[in-house]
Amino acid sequence: MVKHSQLNMALPTALEIRLILGVFFQFYRRHLWLFFLFVLGLSLGSALLGAIQGLNQEASNRYHQTSALINNPISHFVRPIHGSKTLEATIWQTLRKAGVRSAEPVAEGVVTVVEGQKVRIKGVNTLQWLGKGSQPDRQQNQNPSMQFGFNTIYISNALAERFSLKQYQSMQIAGVDCVFVVLPGLSGNTALADIALVDRLLHLEGKISYIEISDFHLNSAQVNAIIANKARLQSAEAQSFDSLSQAFFFNLKALARLLSP
Repeated sequence: MVKHSQLNMALPTALEIRLILGVFFQFYRRHLWLFFLFVLGLSLGSALLGAIQGLNQEASNRYHQTSALINNPISHFVRPIHGSKTLEATIWQTLRKAGVRSAEPVAEGVVTVVEGQKVRIKGVNTLQWLGKGSQPDRQQNQNPSMQFGFNTIYISNALAERFSLKQYQSMQIAGVDCVFVVLPGLSGNTALADIALVDRLLHLEGKISYIEISDFHLNSAQVNAIIANKARLQSAEAQSFDSLSQAFFFNLKALARLLSP
């Protein structure tokens, strides 16, 4: 009796699903353009969710090292206020004097290298490598011929292949003599150099792009009091949301333009 009653309950459910699917297909057969938009929206939505998941994963892994390749996770950033692209270097100096020893400046921008091709470059305080176990420092120990210098630009194998650059190749960029060194441990499409060299290449005149801080017990109130209205303190955990929101609104605008008559 129990099996018979369960079978009777399953039959109406199956009939209801069949009826719903039948109405669904009949409707979209009469309105093919709506079916096309439905499939398009489903595809774009799946692509957007995949992109968001990838961005979150990339953002969570991005700050396990500092820009100078020091194995010390980044906890905070000091960034320019809205409407400005650079910071005064005195902000970093004031933070260091106040006891925020893990604060390190970064200068970032785009330079032209070979035949008008551009590459993003980061300038860091390479003096950190003299006292900490960084990747370039380990590479120097493994390869005595590797020269450390303030005119050195470190690039990945991918960038070397892309621009057809050889190890220790010299080149003049923006009137400055530079030497390219391929660093196997460096990944991505961003070159690395000393912040003084990047300052000259980008004509920053002593200004910096942002400051990285590796201190999960940072006194945020103290830092905010120091930077006042000259900069803004940002948690590294908030970076994934920034990337996610930028990608979301970019895709939303693209979808709106696609569907607009």
